[in-house]
Amino acid sequence: MNPVSGDVGTVEVQVENVGGIDETTATIPPGVTVLVGRNATNRTSFLKAMMAVLGSDEVPLKAGKSAGRIECVIGDTEYVRTATRKNGTVLTEGTPYLDAADEAESFAFLLESNNARRAVERGEDLRNVVLDPLDIDGLREEIRDLERERAGIDEQLEERSSLESRERELQAELERIDEELSTARDRQETLHSTIEETDEGTLAERYRAVAERHAELEEIRYDRTTVEESCSALRDERQKKRSKLEALEPVPDASALRDEIAEKRAERNRLDSQMSELQRVVQFNRRRLDANGALTEEAVATEGEPTEQLFEEQTSCWTCGSTVPTEQIRSTVEQLQSYRRDLLDRRETIDEELTDLQRQRDELDETRDRVRALRNRLDEIASEVSRREERLQSLERRETELEAQIADAEEADGHPASEDSILEAHGEASRLEATIDHLEDEREEIVAKLDSVTTELDELSDLESRRERITTTLTDKRDEVDRLERRTIEEFNETMAEILDELGYDNVERIWLERRKHTENGELVPDTSFDLHVIRAAEDGTVYEDTVDHLSESEREITGLVFALAGYLAHEVFESMPFLVLDSIEAIDGERIGTLVDYVSEHATYLLVALLPDDAQYVDADHEIAEI
Repeated sequence: MNPVSGDVGTVEVQVENVGGIDETTATIPPGVTVLVGRNATNRTSFLKAMMAVLGSDEVPLKAGKSAGRIECVIGDTEYVRTATRKNGTVLTEGTPYLDAADEAESFAFLLESNNARRAVERGEDLRNVVLDPLDIDGLREEIRDLERERAGIDEQLEERSSLESRERELQAELERIDEELSTARDRQETLHSTIEETDEGTLAERYRAVAERHAELEEIRYDRTTVEESCSALRDERQKKRSKLEALEPVPDASALRDEIAEKRAERNRLDSQMSELQRVVQFNRRRLDANGALTEEAVATEGEPTEQLFEEQTSCWTCGSTVPTEQIRSTVEQLQSYRRDLLDRRETIDEELTDLQRQRDELDETRDRVRALRNRLDEIASEVSRREERLQSLERRETELEAQIADAEEADGHPASEDSILEAHGEASRLEATIDHLEDEREEIVAKLDSVTTELDELSDLESRRERITTTLTDKRDEVDRLERRTIEEFNETMAEILDELGYDNVERIWLERRKHTENGELVPDTSFDLHVIRAAEDGTVYEDTVDHLSESEREITGLVFALAGYLAHEVFESMPFLVLDSIEAIDGERIGTLVDYVSEHATYLLVALLPDDAQYVDADHEIAEI
């Protein structure tokens, strides 16, 4: 779906049986809409319903209900999302606002479990979070396809250069043949005149057989010369092909490489499955634990009415049912997060190894194809040389026979010296006739080749522009990731500096992202990771670098939100998703929440934020306040 175009207006929403909501309707104007209420008052349920109709795959169906529905009218279009419970599984259908909402899930739907927000807290590689919505494997394959296409064009350009050279040669040869033809025809006309003046009629008959043998001999000699030249050209080509083949052979066996690629892919799939399962477990538990270790509103909505145990230090484990300290659950979640980070690091290593292995495999496949083509051509050349050598031997035998026959005939046919000139004229006339025939045949052949070359050159006329376009596209594709990384870092650093200044964290001098670098060939080059730096100011005014682990809960929340907002801006999510959803920011004090809401509202057409009543009082009165 496309985002709302033209003037934006109010959005009408109707929700039924989602989270803790039985049924509700809402009107959302452009700008900020604040959902105000205590815990377990369905603020998060409403936000999740909005996310579902906007494109999220998760629709939390109300406990005990078999079906739920969300309707949303944006502009002149109605969007619908339904959820149905079948055999313990919730199936979703309908027409959401976005068919694919990966970027929105990562950078616009900023609930507590949002991966971009939590990545800072978990110490994950922030670069992977930034690139997650991109199809990196597809991008790499697209780059390889473009490189192959450009290589093919380079070969065609070489062929065109050869064709242009051949075209010039053919033009010169055509001019030479035309000149020879003109000379031969003039000479032939002169000879015919001479013969007509001196021949008494019977002389031509007496030497006709000799003249015919002369003509055949000239034709045989011409054919022999042509075959010898073609054999020589084939032998030269064979030598060149053999040299190329020797440089390529032996081609290593790629079976071990393919097995290794299959193993790496299988390992990557296993890691993806493990990480996905871990993420579901972690998010499931985090959704049921608020910042203080108590059950969240969502847990209440899906498991039953709130009880006093929500605020006790002991919690019933929703996995095994036993009573355990809440802190023990939180500790286990943190261990799972740490393990998932290790899996992420391993997957990144496997991706790099796979890229290198696939490059080696592609190179081997290309070499094997070239070797196969060279061998096939060498077989063709050997067969063709053998056939032409047989033809050459046959022509040489016939040439010898004709020379002997002509010598015998001229020796046996006595004639006066005065007839020598006539006989010579007959012979030369016959030879010229054969030469003219050959030249005319050759001329037709050259004209046909020239036409073919001209046609091919016309077809290849736009090669340079095509190659230039592909080179530009390749550069853009290769730079896409780099540009996204740079823009995310720039957006984060700029936004973080502004927010720290607006919110007044006095003891935090600066928090900024930096691309990790390593030395390669004596130069610093960008690495595949981001480093997050924290600079604090001591009471005496000195500054020092700290770690993310030492940030306060409020500072971590701000850092995570800013990182998510940087992804929202860098990916230009606002182009396709006019909504930005914000929840679980109670760790930030009320005054700063009000300032934060004002800042974030500048970047989205619709900002939906869930707040506690104590925090909502600090929000600008001009914003829409909805009691939940």
